[in-house]
Formats: sequence, structure tokens, C-alpha cells
Amino acid sequence: MSLQGGDACFRLLGEAIQYQVDSHKKDAIVVPLWTPGHYVVCTVLKEIREWLDVHPREVVILSFSHFLGLSQELHMLLLTTIRNVFISKLCPHTEAVSLRNLWALGHQVIVSYEHITANYHSDLWPHIPYWWANKCKAEALIEEFEHRKQHGRPGGLFVTGIDLTEDLKYICSHPTESLKDLVMSTYPTLLGWVQEQTPGSKAASLNIIAGDFITESRLLPTVVALNEKLMKWSS
Repeated sequence: MSLQGGDACFRLLGEAIQYQVDSHKKDAIVVPLWTPGHYVVCTVLKEIREWLDVHPREVVILSFSHFLGLSQELHMLLLTTIRNVFISKLCPHTEAVSLRNLWALGHQVIVSYEHITANYHSDLWPHIPYWWANKCKAEALIEEFEHRKQHGRPGGLFVTGIDLTEDLKYICSHPTESLKDLVMSTYPTLLGWVQEQTPGSKAASLNIIAGDFITESRLLPTVVALNEKLMKWSS
């Protein structure tokens, strides 16, 4: 897991949660991340907390979804763990989301929780919609998102994922190419499209942009630079 990048921005981390019984016959809630293996949720959250402690101007959006095997009791255990780790860093869903406002209040963590449980807790945000094109070519992905933009953006926070997906046809025709090879070869096209986008609340505006291998590309500075458009409009 890597949180490298800028020093004052929002970051999105998506976490799929599952329940399992470990080899020592002890119950465990685990979170599959982008690295091999499973990590106990508390360990992952503590790593994020430690990183936030030394980066007080960073805000992390944690998106919990795709719960597998979690009973209501386990949901409450997970929520208790989240609260015990982040304490006052958690941002209630009633707060206005801007860096300045969150800095002033000391909030650094927005928890999006894709479960009905979120309706009953003020420190949980509802599910954040994720635009996923399910394409293996940059041009097809861009075409899909331009089509969606014509029908308007979701209200509130939402994610546009410029992550490509290798289908069976692509894998069979590129047997020696990894997902990273595919992503890195298409980033120039994808970042060119990102640079043309507009943040904000307009119907065709984008909100959060997510991608793969971001520490090895120019995605982060490209996305941050989009905010300069908002600053010019407000000046």
C-alpha cells in the first residue's frame, strides 16, 4: 500500500471487506488490497493513521464495500475498530467538504460505507458511486465516459475510474503483457483526456478520479492541477 504523492490533497482508498476464520481458529475481518495476501483491517487502518499523523494536511477517503460474510455484529465490530483508530479525525457526513474546512476541524478521514448501516451513523458517508468503463483500450474508456457525461454526473461525491480492464480476448492476444504494461502504455492518452476535464458541480464535471499505478505516472499532479480551474473561476 502506498500513499506517496502530494502534501495537501484528497486521496481515495477502496477496500473490499470479507470475514474468515484464520488458521488459529480465531475470527478475523480481512481486507484484500492491491498487494498479494490479506491484511487484518486494524493493521491497515493503523498504518493509514500513522501516515496521517505526519501528514496533517492530507485527507483520505476510505471506501468500504463488497462486504463478504459480515453479520450485523461484525459490521459493528468493524465500525468500532474504525472509530478507535481514527477518533476525532473522522469527518461527519454533515460537514462541508473542503480542505480548508477539514483542516480547521482536524478531520482527515471520510468513511464511505456501502451498507444500510451507514444510514444510522453520522460519521459514515453513503456509498460513493464509481464510474467503471470495463474497457481494455483508452479510446473506448474515454468514449464511454463522454457518453455518461452527456447524461449528467451523480449528486455529491463520485469516482471516475480510468483503470483499464483486461478481458479474455486481450489476455490471449497479449500473453506476455502485464496489466501494468497495459496501463503505463495508455497513460499518455488517458492523462491527455483528464487534463481537458472540468471539476465542480456542473452536469459534465468530474469529481474524484482514480487510476492504477498512480505513483509511477503523472496522474496525481494532473488531477491536482484541475483545481486551478476552480481557483480561477472563484477569483
